[in-house]
Amino acid sequence: FARSENRPRGERARVAALAIALMLCVAAAAIARLTRPASEGFAVQWMGERAWLPFPLFALPMLAAIAVDRWVGARRTWRALLWLAPVPVGAAVAATVAHLAHAPGPVQYGVLTAAAFAGLAGLALALHRVWHKPRIAAALCTAVLLADLAVAGHGVHACSPRKHLFFDTDLTRFLAEQPPGTRVSAAPAGIPAGLLPVYGIEQSEGVGEGFCPRPMQEFCERIAGAGHPAQPVCAVQYRLHDPARAPDSPADQPGRFLLTGTFDGVEVYADLDALPRAFLVGRLAIEPDVDSLFARMSAPDYDPKRLAVTSHVPSNVVPEALSVEVGRAVMQTHTATRVDVDVDCAESAVLVLADAYCPGWHARLDGAPAELFPVYHAFRGVIVPAGRHRVQFRYAPRAFTAGRCIAFTTLALSLIASLAALSWDIKRKRRRRPRSIPLYPL
Repeated sequence: FARSENRPRGERARVAALAIALMLCVAAAAIARLTRPASEGFAVQWMGERAWLPFPLFALPMLAAIAVDRWVGARRTWRALLWLAPVPVGAAVAATVAHLAHAPGPVQYGVLTAAAFAGLAGLALALHRVWHKPRIAAALCTAVLLADLAVAGHGVHACSPRKHLFFDTDLTRFLAEQPPGTRVSAAPAGIPAGLLPVYGIEQSEGVGEGFCPRPMQEFCERIAGAGHPAQPVCAVQYRLHDPARAPDSPADQPGRFLLTGTFDGVEVYADLDALPRAFLVGRLAIEPDVDSLFARMSAPDYDPKRLAVTSHVPSNVVPEALSVEVGRAVMQTHTATRVDVDVDCAESAVLVLADAYCPGWHARLDGAPAELFPVYHAFRGVIVPAGRHRVQFRYAPRAFTAGRCIAFTTLALSLIASLAALSWDIKRKRRRRPRSIPLYPL
C-alpha cells in the first residue's frame, strides 16, 4: 500500500483488520477444500469453501479503493510502480498457461480480459506519475473498473424474468404440467443437471434437493446396475432420451417403459415400474447392518412395494401387513423445506417419501411429533396407524435455529451498546461545554 502522511487517524487499523480477515477467510476456504470428506454431498462439498468467499469479495474492492486513494494523493516515483508489475505479468502468465493447456474458450477469454484490464489500470497509474492530476487518475481507474464490469456482465441481467433467459419449449411445458413431485431423468437426453429445476421440474440428477447426502450416494452406487430390484424406489417417473446422443433406448424394455411423446426431438418415456414420490408399504424388515440391508434389496425376488427395509429400530410397532395394497398416499405440498402428505390406510403401514433422509428434517403426524427414520437406507420413513392422517415433513435444522438466536442476540447487544456509547458521548460533550460567566455591573 502507498504511504500517505495525511491519512485519517485509525485508517491503518482498518486496513490491517480488512487484510487480516481477508487472509483468514482465504485460508479457511483452502483448508475447507483440502480437508472436506469425500463422502459429503455435491453441494455440501462446494459450500465448505464458498461460505468463506463473500467477505473476500467485499474486502478486496475496499482495500483496492483505499490503495488507489492513497496512491493518487501524492506524487509517486517510478520505483514505486514496480509494485504493480506482478499484476499484469501474472495475468499474462495465466493467459499463456490457459492457452497452452487448451482451456475452454470462455476461460481463455476471461483470463485475457483480466490481463488487458490489469494492464490498463497499471497504465492509468503510470500516467499519474507523469501527469500529477489526482482527480483525473482516479477517474481513469474508475473508468477502467466500469469497463471491466460492463464486459464481464455483458448480456447478463440479474433482474430479468426467467422466461427472458430460459425460453419455454414443448418439452418443458409438458413436464411442468405433471403433478407436484414428479421426478425426471434427463441425463440420457444430454440435458445438464440443474437446468430443468429452473422451470420448476425436478431432476433425478442431484436427487431434486440440491445436495446428495452420503447415504443417497451409497444407495445410487449400489443399485447402479440396470434392472436392480430397488430402482423403482427412486421414483423417477419419466426418462428423457435423445436418439442422436444415446444408442441405448428405453424402448428396448417395452414392459417397463412407455413412450408418451416426442417433444423438441427428445423422446419422453414413462417408467411403469417407478413408485410414486410418496407411497405406503405394509411390511417393514429390520436388518442388523448396511451390508445385509443391501443384500436383501439385491435379491432377485425382492419387491420394494411389498417390503421396506431399514437398519434403524423404530420405537413404534413394526407393521406386518400381509396385503400389498394397504392404502394410498396423496402428496398435497412439496417444496424444498416442506412436504405434506395425506394418508388413508386400512392398517398400520410405513409411509415412504422418496426424498433423501438427512439431519434437519422432522415429521409430524396429525400435528404431533412423529419418528422419522431412514428406510431403504437413504429415504424417509414414518410409521402411520390405520385411518386417515396428515403427515408433515419440515426442514428445521438445529444449526439454523441456533444461528438465528445468535444473530438476534448479537443485534440486540449491538443496539444496546450503540445506545450506551451514544449516551456516554452526549454526556461527555456536555461536561466539556464551558459554563457561562455571569457579568456584574461595575
